[in-house]
Amino acid sequence: MEDDASSSAQATRPPGASPSVAAGKWRRSVAAVGTFDGSSEDDGSSRPRLNRSRSQHDTVKRESRPIPFPMLRAEDEAPTTWLIPRVRSALYDSENLMNAAHIGRKNKGKGIRAWYSSYTTIDWLHDDIREQARLRALRAVGGTRGWWLNHVWDPIQGWLLVVLVGILCGLFAGFISEWTELLAGWKTGYCRADWRLSKAACCRESALECEFWHAWEPQALHSSVAVFVAVGTAYTLLAAILVVRSATRITVSNRGVSSSVETSVSPTVKMAYYGAGSGIPEVKSILAGFVIHGFLGVRILIVKTLGLILCCASGIMAGKEGPMVQIASSLGNISTRIFDKYYKNEAKKREIISAAAAAGVSVAFGAPIGGVLFSLEEVSYFFPNKTMLRSLTCALVAALVLKAYNPFGSGKLVLFQTTYDMDYHWFEMLAFVIIGIFGGLYGALFCRLNMAVNRLRKNTLIGRYPISEVAAITVATLAVSYYNPFTRIGLGEL
Repeated sequence: MEDDASSSAQATRPPGASPSVAAGKWRRSVAAVGTFDGSSEDDGSSRPRLNRSRSQHDTVKRESRPIPFPMLRAEDEAPTTWLIPRVRSALYDSENLMNAAHIGRKNKGKGIRAWYSSYTTIDWLHDDIREQARLRALRAVGGTRGWWLNHVWDPIQGWLLVVLVGILCGLFAGFISEWTELLAGWKTGYCRADWRLSKAACCRESALECEFWHAWEPQALHSSVAVFVAVGTAYTLLAAILVVRSATRITVSNRGVSSSVETSVSPTVKMAYYGAGSGIPEVKSILAGFVIHGFLGVRILIVKTLGLILCCASGIMAGKEGPMVQIASSLGNISTRIFDKYYKNEAKKREIISAAAAAGVSVAFGAPIGGVLFSLEEVSYFFPNKTMLRSLTCALVAALVLKAYNPFGSGKLVLFQTTYDMDYHWFEMLAFVIIGIFGGLYGALFCRLNMAVNRLRKNTLIGRYPISEVAAITVATLAVSYYNPFTRIGLGEL
């Protein structure tokens, strides 16, 4: 057995270490967990056996037990009463999903896509190995077809994809802006010439002062204030219902550890509202490698688009700039299904999502360069030079498509687009400094109030009834804003 121990230590010793030193370290490591004898196992094998006391065995068992932590698992089943079915790829609807981890280890380094479970992180190195394996297989193709695939078709796929995403972002932004203005006008009246025209567009079509615009009659409807509040509240309620019904079930396994025994608590089912909020924090997490299945899917894209139109048209103090990032990222994620180069590689897919996020900011503010800077500095985790060029292309294409769409009928990309034909004077800088000071103070106060309201919502009954909360806030906001003409009219009329 001494020879066996020496040979084992010699096989595993680091370079430059003597056999006696390695064998001594091996014996000390064995003695730390138990005594060693030369008897064989009960199954007749010649492997050595370690004799441990009961206390030593319990200590080793507790130390070798993995530390449990709350496990999150997204349920595949959507709510049974959901109106819009979940669209999932057939690649994920396999009966072998339970063996996905084993399949991923088996295919590692072979260029085959591995399945990442929800609420985990991707393996950037593994995805890079798969990409290199794909490129090696592509270079192995010879002849004219190989030259076409290697030098033309494969490099151009990324550019085609970002151009397509830019076109889709411009069309979606124009559609959202156009229907937001139309639904906002319905709170005060409608256009008799064409019901599909907003108030601003209807007034431009008439020769006199808004002769085609028909306001709601207070005599017939008792009160124009009631109509204004009722229609706006209906918009927000419908948007809230869409978000609530599109929630995803999350199973949280709560486990506790004591010094002697592991205790387990029954799992808790929670609901994740992917359609709520701006979506920018989640997009940042996804671009950093976090996996959230369904967050950038078709179902949430539909919910986010319709909910954004209804929410902005209702008249509450909410804008579409933040959610446009999630909508654009969803378009980028869905568009990657065209090419397996990006669809079957999570790391490559995030290059397209980064470019899509830049396009979302571009159509929201009319600033393509600002969108690229936002994607570079705020949301992206991995941003190589080629991704920067593709992001700029995507943002420019989205802005050009939005300008051609002309949702406001004025030729502007955004509502408050301005042009400067003169320079500022030096004495105006003092006013800018004062505005900046008040803006910083107001922003700090807003953040504190926002955190206080979130704590109140979490610790009281308000958080249990989100739809009622939305309805109450909408009624209070519209009832106050109606008597101010600047808050009553739509943004397109300012």
